[in-house]
Amino acid sequence: MRRCWIRADASKLIGTGHIYRCLSIASYLKKQAIDVRFVCRAIEGHLCALIESKGFRVVRLPADLINQRIDYTDLADDTLLKDIQSNLPHAHWLEASQIKDALASIQAIKPEKPTQDDYLIIDHFALDSLWETQVRKKFQFKMVAIDGQADRTHAVDALIDPSVSISETKWSGLLSVETKLFTGLSFVPIQERYYAMSESVSRGNDLHTVLVAFGGVDAEEYSLLTLQSLIKLPIQLKVLMVVGRNYPNLEALSKLCDQYEQVELFVQTDLMPELMSQANLAIGAGGTMAWERCVMTLPSLVAEIADNQKQQVLSLEKLGLAINLGRSKTDYVANLDAALNLIINQPSLLHEMTNNLQTLTSKIEPNAWKKVFL
Repeated sequence: MRRCWIRADASKLIGTGHIYRCLSIASYLKKQAIDVRFVCRAIEGHLCALIESKGFRVVRLPADLINQRIDYTDLADDTLLKDIQSNLPHAHWLEASQIKDALASIQAIKPEKPTQDDYLIIDHFALDSLWETQVRKKFQFKMVAIDGQADRTHAVDALIDPSVSISETKWSGLLSVETKLFTGLSFVPIQERYYAMSESVSRGNDLHTVLVAFGGVDAEEYSLLTLQSLIKLPIQLKVLMVVGRNYPNLEALSKLCDQYEQVELFVQTDLMPELMSQANLAIGAGGTMAWERCVMTLPSLVAEIADNQKQQVLSLEKLGLAINLGRSKTDYVANLDAALNLIINQPSLLHEMTNNLQTLTSKIEPNAWKKVFL
Protein backbone atom coordinates (compact mmCIF):
# COMPACT_ATOMS: atom_id res chain seq x y z
CA MET A 1 0.00 0.00 0.00
CA ARG A 2 1.25 3.48 -0.86
CA ARG A 3 1.82 5.79 2.06
CA CYS A 4 1.66 9.53 2.58
CA TRP A 5 3.51 11.23 5.40
CA ILE A 6 2.33 14.69 6.50
CA ARG A 7 4.71 16.95 8.42
CA ALA A 8 2.61 19.64 10.09
CA ASP A 9 2.16 21.10 13.56
CA ALA A 10 -0.47 22.81 15.66
CA SER A 11 0.29 24.78 18.79
CA LYS A 12 -0.86 27.78 20.77
CA LEU A 13 1.63 29.80 18.73
CA ILE A 14 1.03 28.25 15.30
CA GLY A 15 -2.72 27.77 15.55
CA THR A 16 -4.67 24.84 14.11
CA GLY A 17 -5.27 25.71 10.45
CA HIS A 18 -2.36 23.71 9.05
CA ILE A 19 -3.58 20.52 10.68
CA TYR A 20 -7.18 21.01 9.62
CA ARG A 21 -6.37 21.57 5.96
CA CYS A 22 -4.04 18.56 6.03
CA LEU A 23 -6.86 16.49 7.51
CA SER A 24 -8.88 17.39 4.40
CA ILE A 25 -6.09 15.99 2.22
CA ALA A 26 -5.69 12.95 4.47
CA SER A 27 -9.40 12.11 4.23
CA TYR A 28 -9.26 12.21 0.43
CA LEU A 29 -6.08 10.11 0.24
CA LYS A 30 -7.52 7.54 2.63
CA LYS A 31 -10.42 7.03 0.21
CA GLN A 32 -7.81 6.29 -2.48
CA ALA A 33 -6.44 3.43 -0.34
CA ILE A 34 -3.36 5.44 0.66
CA ASP A 35 -2.05 4.94 4.20
CA VAL A 36 -1.73 8.45 5.71
CA ARG A 37 0.48 9.11 8.70
CA PHE A 38 1.08 12.46 10.40
CA VAL A 39 4.46 13.51 11.79
CA CYS A 40 3.92 16.14 14.51
CA ARG A 41 5.83 17.69 17.35
CA ALA A 42 4.18 17.20 20.74
CA ILE A 43 4.39 20.89 21.60
CA GLU A 44 1.86 22.75 23.74
CA GLY A 45 -1.49 22.97 21.95
CA HIS A 46 -0.81 20.08 19.55
CA LEU A 47 -3.72 18.22 17.97
CA CYS A 48 -2.30 14.70 17.91
CA ALA A 49 -5.28 13.23 19.75
CA LEU A 50 -7.70 14.92 17.35
CA ILE A 51 -5.83 13.53 14.34
CA GLU A 52 -5.94 10.05 15.86
CA SER A 53 -9.66 10.41 16.54
CA LYS A 54 -10.10 10.91 12.78
CA GLY A 55 -8.53 7.51 12.17
CA PHE A 56 -4.96 8.54 11.28
CA ARG A 57 -1.75 7.40 12.88
CA VAL A 58 0.48 10.10 14.39
CA VAL A 59 4.22 9.78 14.77
CA ARG A 60 5.01 12.11 17.67
CA LEU A 61 8.31 13.98 17.65
CA PRO A 62 9.70 15.23 20.97
CA ALA A 63 8.56 18.68 22.04
CA ASP A 64 12.07 19.65 23.15
CA LEU A 65 14.55 19.07 20.34
CA ILE A 66 16.98 21.72 21.55
CA ASN A 67 18.07 19.61 24.53
CA GLN A 68 17.30 16.25 22.89
CA ARG A 69 20.27 14.07 22.00
CA ILE A 70 20.23 13.72 18.21
CA ASP A 71 21.98 11.07 16.12
CA TYR A 72 23.67 12.99 13.30
CA THR A 73 24.63 9.90 11.28
CA ASP A 74 21.55 10.45 9.10
CA LEU A 75 22.74 13.91 8.06
CA ALA A 76 22.93 13.99 4.27
CA ASP A 77 26.33 15.73 4.19
CA ASP A 78 29.18 16.36 6.57
CA THR A 79 28.79 20.13 6.92
CA LEU A 80 28.46 22.56 9.78
CA LEU A 81 24.68 22.56 9.41
CA LYS A 82 24.18 20.60 12.63
CA ASP A 83 23.58 23.64 14.79
CA ILE A 84 22.47 26.22 12.25
CA GLN A 85 19.57 28.40 13.36
CA SER A 86 17.08 29.50 10.73
CA ASN A 87 16.43 33.17 9.98
CA LEU A 88 13.03 32.51 8.43
CA PRO A 89 10.19 34.85 9.53
CA HIS A 90 8.44 31.97 11.28
CA ALA A 91 11.54 30.14 12.54
CA HIS A 92 10.36 30.50 16.15
CA TRP A 93 7.40 28.23 15.38
CA LEU A 94 9.77 25.25 15.22
CA GLU A 95 11.39 25.79 18.64
CA ALA A 96 14.48 24.02 17.27
CA SER A 97 16.85 24.12 14.30
CA GLN A 98 15.59 22.74 10.99
CA ILE A 99 18.40 20.17 10.98
CA LYS A 100 17.38 18.74 14.34
CA ASP A 101 13.74 18.62 13.25
CA ALA A 102 14.71 16.98 9.94
CA LEU A 103 16.81 14.35 11.67
CA ALA A 104 14.11 13.66 14.24
CA SER A 105 11.60 13.23 11.39
CA ILE A 106 13.97 10.95 9.46
CA GLN A 107 14.61 8.78 12.48
CA ALA A 108 10.88 8.54 13.22
CA ILE A 109 10.00 7.57 9.63
CA LYS A 110 13.00 5.30 8.87
CA PRO A 111 11.76 2.20 10.77
CA GLU A 112 8.68 2.17 8.51
CA LYS A 113 10.93 1.67 5.45
CA PRO A 114 9.38 4.29 3.15
CA THR A 115 9.70 3.76 -0.61
CA GLN A 116 10.13 6.14 -3.54
CA ASP A 117 6.41 5.71 -4.28
CA ASP A 118 5.48 7.31 -0.93
CA TYR A 119 4.49 10.98 -0.57
CA LEU A 120 5.62 13.52 1.98
CA ILE A 121 3.49 16.66 2.44
CA ILE A 122 5.07 19.59 4.29
CA ASP A 123 2.73 22.27 5.64
CA HIS A 124 4.93 24.30 7.95
CA PHE A 125 6.05 27.94 7.63
CA ALA A 126 9.24 27.21 9.62
CA LEU A 127 10.58 24.62 7.16
CA ASP A 128 12.25 25.31 3.82
CA SER A 129 14.64 23.76 1.30
CA LEU A 130 17.22 23.07 4.01
CA TRP A 131 14.86 20.67 5.78
CA GLU A 132 13.46 19.29 2.52
CA THR A 133 16.90 18.53 1.07
CA GLN A 134 17.97 16.54 4.11
CA VAL A 135 14.82 14.41 4.06
CA ARG A 136 14.81 13.97 0.28
CA LYS A 137 18.38 12.67 0.20
CA LYS A 138 17.50 10.07 2.80
CA PHE A 139 14.26 8.75 1.36
CA GLN A 140 13.89 9.90 -2.31
CA PHE A 141 10.10 9.98 -2.09
CA LYS A 142 7.79 12.52 -3.73
CA MET A 143 7.49 15.76 -1.78
CA VAL A 144 4.72 18.37 -1.82
CA ALA A 145 4.79 21.66 0.10
CA ILE A 146 1.78 23.85 0.93
CA ASP A 147 2.82 27.48 1.21
CA GLY A 148 1.27 30.83 0.37
CA GLN A 149 3.94 33.00 2.00
CA ALA A 150 6.74 32.90 -0.62
CA ASP A 151 9.23 33.98 2.02
CA ARG A 152 11.61 31.02 1.68
CA THR A 153 13.01 28.56 -0.85
CA HIS A 154 11.67 25.05 -1.51
CA ALA A 155 13.17 21.89 -2.98
CA VAL A 156 10.04 19.79 -3.62
CA ASP A 157 8.33 18.05 -6.54
CA ALA A 158 5.21 20.20 -6.24
CA LEU A 159 4.11 23.29 -4.36
CA ILE A 160 0.53 24.32 -3.64
CA ASP A 161 -0.04 28.05 -3.20
CA PRO A 162 -3.76 28.42 -2.46
CA SER A 163 -3.76 32.23 -2.23
CA VAL A 164 -6.76 34.11 -3.62
CA SER A 165 -4.64 36.23 -5.98
CA ILE A 166 -1.04 35.64 -7.04
CA SER A 167 1.40 37.76 -9.03
CA GLU A 168 3.38 36.16 -11.85
CA THR A 169 6.67 36.84 -10.06
CA LYS A 170 5.64 35.73 -6.57
CA TRP A 171 7.71 32.53 -6.61
CA SER A 172 10.51 33.75 -8.87
CA GLY A 173 13.85 32.38 -7.67
CA LEU A 174 12.35 30.44 -4.74
CA LEU A 175 11.64 27.05 -6.34
CA SER A 176 13.82 24.40 -7.93
CA VAL A 177 13.50 23.95 -11.69
CA GLU A 178 11.73 20.61 -11.21
CA THR A 179 9.01 21.97 -8.92
CA LYS A 180 5.48 22.02 -10.36
CA LEU A 181 3.52 25.03 -9.09
CA PHE A 182 -0.23 24.79 -8.42
CA THR A 183 -1.82 28.14 -7.58
CA GLY A 184 -5.18 29.68 -6.80
CA LEU A 185 -8.26 29.10 -4.70
CA SER A 186 -9.04 25.87 -6.58
CA PHE A 187 -6.04 24.29 -4.87
CA VAL A 188 -7.12 25.07 -1.32
CA PRO A 189 -7.45 21.76 0.55
CA ILE A 190 -11.04 22.11 1.73
CA GLN A 191 -13.43 19.40 2.85
CA GLU A 192 -15.93 18.35 0.19
CA ARG A 193 -18.76 19.23 2.58
CA TYR A 194 -18.11 22.94 2.00
CA TYR A 195 -18.54 22.62 -1.76
CA ALA A 196 -21.63 20.44 -1.39
CA MET A 197 -23.30 22.76 1.12
CA SER A 198 -22.46 25.94 -0.79
CA GLU A 199 -24.77 24.88 -3.63
CA SER A 200 -27.88 25.22 -1.48
CA VAL A 201 -27.02 28.39 0.49
CA SER A 202 -29.54 31.25 0.42
CA ARG A 203 -28.65 34.19 2.64
CA GLY A 204 -30.87 37.18 1.85
CA ASN A 205 -29.71 40.80 1.88
CA ASP A 206 -30.59 41.90 5.42
CA LEU A 207 -28.10 41.21 8.17
CA HIS A 208 -29.57 38.62 10.55
CA THR A 209 -26.95 36.05 11.62
CA VAL A 210 -23.25 36.59 12.34
CA LEU A 211 -20.69 33.81 12.59
CA VAL A 212 -17.69 34.67 14.80
CA ALA A 213 -14.71 32.34 14.38
CA PHE A 214 -11.06 33.28 14.85
CA GLY A 215 -9.53 29.83 14.49
CA GLY A 216 -8.58 27.14 16.93
CA VAL A 217 -6.53 29.23 19.37
CA ASP A 218 -7.36 32.98 19.26
CA ALA A 219 -4.70 33.72 21.89
CA GLU A 220 -5.50 37.44 21.94
CA GLU A 221 -9.23 36.85 22.56
CA TYR A 222 -10.65 38.60 19.51
CA SER A 223 -13.75 36.44 19.98
CA LEU A 224 -14.62 38.07 23.31
CA LEU A 225 -13.99 41.58 21.97
CA THR A 226 -16.21 40.83 18.97
CA LEU A 227 -19.09 39.52 21.08
CA GLN A 228 -18.94 42.59 23.30
CA SER A 229 -19.37 44.78 20.21
CA LEU A 230 -22.18 42.69 18.75
CA ILE A 231 -24.35 42.74 21.86
CA LYS A 232 -24.17 46.58 21.95
CA LEU A 233 -25.58 47.02 18.44
CA PRO A 234 -28.90 48.83 18.02
CA ILE A 235 -30.34 45.73 16.31
CA GLN A 236 -30.46 42.23 17.72
CA LEU A 237 -28.58 39.67 15.68
CA LYS A 238 -28.24 35.93 16.07
CA VAL A 239 -24.60 35.22 16.93
CA LEU A 240 -22.86 31.90 16.34
CA MET A 241 -19.63 31.89 18.39
CA VAL A 242 -16.99 29.28 17.50
CA VAL A 243 -13.77 28.77 19.48
CA GLY A 244 -11.27 25.96 19.96
CA ARG A 245 -10.67 24.04 23.14
CA ASN A 246 -7.48 26.06 23.64
CA TYR A 247 -9.29 29.39 23.84
CA PRO A 248 -7.50 31.17 26.72
CA ASN A 249 -10.54 32.45 28.64
CA LEU A 250 -13.26 29.98 27.73
CA GLU A 251 -15.08 30.22 31.05
CA ALA A 252 -15.57 34.00 30.81
CA LEU A 253 -16.68 33.76 27.18
CA SER A 254 -19.12 30.97 27.99
CA LYS A 255 -20.68 32.96 30.87
CA LEU A 256 -21.18 35.99 28.61
CA CYS A 257 -22.78 33.86 25.89
CA ASP A 258 -25.18 32.36 28.43
CA GLN A 259 -26.51 35.83 29.27
CA TYR A 260 -27.90 36.34 25.75
CA GLU A 261 -30.57 34.15 24.23
CA GLN A 262 -29.52 35.04 20.69
CA VAL A 263 -25.92 33.89 21.22
CA GLU A 264 -24.90 30.26 20.75
CA LEU A 265 -21.42 28.98 21.63
CA PHE A 266 -19.68 26.09 19.85
CA VAL A 267 -16.39 24.68 21.18
CA GLN A 268 -14.13 22.60 18.88
CA THR A 269 -17.02 21.89 16.54
CA ASP A 270 -17.12 19.88 13.31
CA LEU A 271 -20.16 21.85 12.12
CA MET A 272 -18.40 24.76 10.39
CA PRO A 273 -19.99 24.22 6.94
CA GLU A 274 -23.44 24.09 8.53
CA LEU A 275 -22.81 27.20 10.62
CA MET A 276 -21.46 29.10 7.60
CA SER A 277 -24.59 28.22 5.68
CA GLN A 278 -26.79 29.75 8.43
CA ALA A 279 -24.93 33.06 8.67
CA ASN A 280 -24.93 35.94 6.21
CA LEU A 281 -21.86 37.64 7.69
CA ALA A 282 -18.72 36.24 9.27
CA ILE A 283 -16.18 37.94 11.52
CA GLY A 284 -12.82 36.23 11.76
CA ALA A 285 -9.17 36.04 10.84
CA GLY A 286 -7.32 35.81 7.55
CA GLY A 287 -6.08 32.23 7.87
CA THR A 288 -7.35 28.91 6.49
CA MET A 289 -10.94 29.66 7.41
CA ALA A 290 -10.94 32.66 5.06
CA TRP A 291 -10.77 30.25 2.12
CA GLU A 292 -13.63 28.18 3.50
CA ARG A 293 -15.74 31.34 3.78
CA CYS A 294 -14.97 32.12 0.13
CA VAL A 295 -16.14 28.69 -1.00
CA MET A 296 -19.32 29.17 1.03
CA THR A 297 -19.80 32.67 -0.52
CA LEU A 298 -19.95 34.15 2.98
CA PRO A 299 -19.10 37.90 3.23
CA SER A 300 -16.78 38.70 6.10
CA LEU A 301 -15.08 41.26 8.28
CA VAL A 302 -11.48 40.13 8.57
CA ALA A 303 -8.76 40.97 11.08
CA GLU A 304 -5.07 40.24 10.57
CA ILE A 305 -4.36 38.42 13.81
CA ALA A 306 -0.92 37.34 12.55
CA ASP A 307 1.63 38.93 10.24
CA ASN A 308 1.45 36.03 7.79
CA GLN A 309 -2.21 36.85 7.08
CA LYS A 310 -1.56 40.33 5.67
CA GLN A 311 -1.40 39.50 1.96
CA GLN A 312 -4.39 37.19 2.19
CA VAL A 313 -6.54 39.87 3.85
CA LEU A 314 -5.41 42.56 1.39
CA SER A 315 -6.39 40.27 -1.49
CA LEU A 316 -9.84 39.64 -0.01
CA GLU A 317 -10.33 43.38 0.43
CA LYS A 318 -9.09 44.24 -3.08
CA LEU A 319 -11.48 41.72 -4.67
CA GLY A 320 -14.44 43.08 -2.68
CA LEU A 321 -14.93 39.84 -0.75
CA ALA A 322 -14.41 41.24 2.74
CA ILE A 323 -13.86 44.36 4.81
CA ASN A 324 -10.37 44.65 6.27
CA LEU A 325 -10.33 45.37 10.01
CA GLY A 326 -6.55 45.82 10.08
CA ARG A 327 -3.68 44.40 12.11
CA SER A 328 -3.78 46.56 15.26
CA LYS A 329 -5.61 45.02 18.19
CA THR A 330 -5.75 48.49 19.78
CA ASP A 331 -7.88 49.75 16.88
CA TYR A 332 -9.82 46.54 16.40
CA VAL A 333 -12.98 47.42 18.35
CA ALA A 334 -13.30 50.86 16.72
CA ASN A 335 -12.76 49.38 13.24
CA LEU A 336 -15.23 46.57 13.93
CA ASP A 337 -17.92 48.94 15.24
CA ALA A 338 -17.51 51.19 12.18
CA ALA A 339 -17.74 48.22 9.78
CA LEU A 340 -20.83 46.78 11.49
CA ASN A 341 -22.64 50.12 11.45
CA LEU A 342 -21.70 50.59 7.79
CA ILE A 343 -23.28 47.24 6.88
CA ILE A 344 -26.38 47.92 8.99
CA ASN A 345 -26.88 51.31 7.31
CA GLN A 346 -25.93 50.11 3.82
CA PRO A 347 -27.25 46.54 3.46
CA SER A 348 -26.37 46.64 -0.25
CA LEU A 349 -22.74 46.06 0.83
CA LEU A 350 -23.60 42.52 1.87
CA HIS A 351 -25.24 41.94 -1.48
CA GLU A 352 -22.19 43.30 -3.33
CA MET A 353 -19.77 41.10 -1.41
CA THR A 354 -21.96 38.06 -1.97
CA ASN A 355 -22.07 38.76 -5.72
CA ASN A 356 -18.29 39.15 -5.81
CA LEU A 357 -17.87 35.86 -3.96
CA GLN A 358 -20.22 34.11 -6.35
CA THR A 359 -18.22 35.43 -9.31
CA LEU A 360 -15.01 34.16 -7.72
CA THR A 361 -16.35 30.73 -6.80
CA SER A 362 -17.84 30.22 -10.27
CA LYS A 363 -14.23 30.04 -11.51
CA ILE A 364 -13.16 27.50 -8.88
CA GLU A 365 -12.61 23.92 -9.92
CA PRO A 366 -13.74 22.08 -6.77
CA ASN A 367 -11.00 19.98 -5.20
CA ALA A 368 -8.51 20.63 -8.00
CA TRP A 369 -5.78 20.03 -5.44
CA LYS A 370 -6.43 16.31 -5.87
CA LYS A 371 -4.58 16.53 -9.21
CA VAL A 372 -1.36 17.02 -7.27
CA PHE A 373 -1.61 13.49 -5.91
CA LEU A 374 -2.56 11.60 -9.09
